[in-house]
Amino acid sequence: MADVSIARRYAHALFATARKAGTTERVETDLETLDALLRTTPALLRILRAPTIGRAEKKELARRLFENQVNDLTLRFLFLLIEKRREATLPEVNRAFRALAYAAQNRLQVTATVATRLTAEERARLTETLSRRTGKTVELAEEVDPELIGGVVVRLGDTIIDGSVAGQLRRLRQQLLVGSV
Repeated sequence: MADVSIARRYAHALFATARKAGTTERVETDLETLDALLRTTPALLRILRAPTIGRAEKKELARRLFENQVNDLTLRFLFLLIEKRREATLPEVNRAFRALAYAAQNRLQVTATVATRLTAEERARLTETLSRRTGKTVELAEEVDPELIGGVVVRLGDTIIDGSVAGQLRRLRQQLLVGSV
């Protein structure tokens, strides 16, 4: 839990600096790229986290890998994380930074879990409905779970709205079990 709160503090500081420099979107993209790279290259993550590898060596590696790939502010931030031995917080910093950027731009990341892929019309209708209800620009990510049978489960941050057939059957079963006791 301490890592999460530390990562949020770093994300707030980075966001404030990026906003002042007018590079919020670029830093957000850079963090997403770094996070994806670390997820797909576990060896790089192990190197960055290894306590036996010196800070100078890690910084040099980061400089060689990312100097021409990311914004200068992002690279300096990565150096700061290495200097403070907080490399492991990078994925959480990315999530916290993204949340700050979305809030500042009035965007909302929504995940819709459906039994089968949504058609373009259904996707547009769901996005429009959620945008109207939340007052934010909705960025819809879609996941398929055939066990839902039908309907949709929508996740808006910490809020989950279960409109699936499987969810309705589960609730009906609970009501019948409670009613028969």
